Amino acid sequence: MMIMQYADDGNLRNILSNNFNKIFWNDKIKYLYYTATDLKNLHKLGYFHKDFHSGNILNIYGISYISDFGLSRPSNEQKSSDSNKIVGVLPYIAPEVLNGEPYTLSSDIYSFGVIMTEISSGKPPFHTRKHVNSLALEICNGLRPEFGKGTPEIYKKLAHRCMNADPNQRPTANELY
Repeated sequence: MMIMQYADDGNLRNILSNNFNKIFWNDKIKYLYYTATDLKNLHKLGYFHKDFHSGNILNIYGISYISDFGLSRPSNEQKSSDSNKIVGVLPYIAPEVLNGEPYTLSSDIYSFGVIMTEISSGKPPFHTRKHVNSLALEICNGLRPEFGKGTPEIYKKLAHRCMNADPNQRPTANELY
């Protein structure tokens, strides 16, 4: 069992929805820094999250924490009953997982890249689209969420690396940190 302090600031999705125009880039980078720190620690323990999205990033006094570890597993443990199940929120699921490959630490990195686009734009990824099979197919064929206007190129470059179709080309959580 894990006990956390009450997240009085809510989750990242709510913060972006309610306050996006008041959030400066230095605050956006802080959200990512703290999230990358938690992800690095999770991966260092040998676990992947498996349901990593902005609704599972809680904020307490301006510090972000990853939450909801209900689907987390050791990265070296793939239950046969879990291996073909696709779980999570569609826009954040890595293309290789959508293609039936096992979940890996690198799959969390893809989700981190999608979260970066969301922090950039203030909008959930593919918010104007239904989360159906056709969207999954387009993601597998290279569709990625859009960035917000004025997003720095270096930021976009890192997010694109995180969302690379080849999981072996994505940075590690340690590199993100």
